[in-house]
Amino acid sequence: MKVKSFATFAGGFAALAGLYLLIDHQSTNATYRGIWILPLTFVMVVLGMSGVRKFGFTFAFLTTLFFVRLVLTPLAIHFAGPDYTALSYLSVTTDEVFNAILLISWESIAATLFFVVAAGAIARMRPVAEPAVPPVSLQGSQIVYGAVAMIGLVLIVTFGLPRGLLNFGSITMGTVEAERSSIDMLLIQIMITGAWLMYLLTIHRQALRYRRNPTRMPPLVGIAAGVLLLMLIFGDRRSIQLYTGIAVTTTLFACFPDRKRVIVSSTVITTVAVIAIVSFWRMFTRHDIELTSATLLGQSLMATIATTLQSYSGGPYQVAAANGILLSEDVGLGNVVFDFLRSTFVVNFFVNDSRMLTSQIMNANIYDGNFLTGWLVFTTSYGAISLGPVFMPLFLILNISLAMMSESVFRRARGLEVRFLFIYLFARMSLFPFNATPLLLSFFSLQLFTVGLIFFAAILVKRIDQPFVRKTSWT
Repeated sequence: MKVKSFATFAGGFAALAGLYLLIDHQSTNATYRGIWILPLTFVMVVLGMSGVRKFGFTFAFLTTLFFVRLVLTPLAIHFAGPDYTALSYLSVTTDEVFNAILLISWESIAATLFFVVAAGAIARMRPVAEPAVPPVSLQGSQIVYGAVAMIGLVLIVTFGLPRGLLNFGSITMGTVEAERSSIDMLLIQIMITGAWLMYLLTIHRQALRYRRNPTRMPPLVGIAAGVLLLMLIFGDRRSIQLYTGIAVTTTLFACFPDRKRVIVSSTVITTVAVIAIVSFWRMFTRHDIELTSATLLGQSLMATIATTLQSYSGGPYQVAAANGILLSEDVGLGNVVFDFLRSTFVVNFFVNDSRMLTSQIMNANIYDGNFLTGWLVFTTSYGAISLGPVFMPLFLILNISLAMMSESVFRRARGLEVRFLFIYLFARMSLFPFNATPLLLSFFSLQLFTVGLIFFAAILVKRIDQPFVRKTSWT
């Protein structure tokens, strides 16, 4: 198995990296004493997960992201040189960084232990048969899906594009996502759902045509539908395009399994191009210019790489700084409860939004109230300041649980639309498992309660309609 081979190689590499960092510790800034612990932690992670036989996708993503956080980030910190700290405008002590290293190590080991035990327990349960062939049919009523798709398409053409709520193939210097109202976000969600359903209806029809008559045209039409969906840019978050690209690629594989090469080339090129467009646009927004100049200005290339890895994977400096800020702001369990309520779709309508979220509190502190977004809060800091060092891995464990649940559902899905939705959710949960849980929960609950509700209603309509169709089909 290729993933298992990578894990074995990565584990051996991590062992060597840990020993190297220990021996050559004088070349690393003294702030990061004990950084060698993280690669050796990864060795324990790989050894622990070596016997996992279920949840292959979750295993692959976790192994890769743990490798980035526990091995590549420490190596980048080391090669950045003895003068490298990370962020000159945030001061942390050597002891605080060392404590952050210990917290990251403990969190990684505890989360691995949970994953191994949970995967083993589920594997021993009575297995649920997965479809022998990935589904290409829609479980729900195509009439319902067609109606929602038309509503979404009309909103895109008449409202979304003219108002700049979404863009096609490029992005304008309009309002950023954080500035949009709740009504705008609801309309965007309807447009997203409509665009998804237009794509799913298209590839469903083309897949059925292809199975009857395997010519070149149905795959090309299906790929074209996927490319058009990927060219719709909703907001300024690059990660959204990545989730969509994974979901589109996977569903196209299911429909046209012998066209994987052209599918991958088309979807990857489109996804990378759109992400590059959004990244280029963000470079010229005032917000990102401020953050970039404050964070990376004057650093060497290796120092820039190290800081970027710490910023996106939750490196020790990032965790130590967040711990200090959140403790100084007296953030605790009450803030966490509020975050969860505010981040759960439907529940958030009944929660007072005048209070700031934990991430907003931290960013307001860092940027003197000028910005409420920018820095990510990671599960390590989130757990440490609210649950204490012993129970702090629970948030990463919860994130992994959501990824495992999403993988379980899309593997057993009997409908193309259900498979698409839960692959999309799985991509969100598994690509950023170290992000604080409320950020993931907000995304997860919104998609599940809006798109999931439409899918459920369409499936229910089809099931109610089927007996009537059978009774009257002889006439």
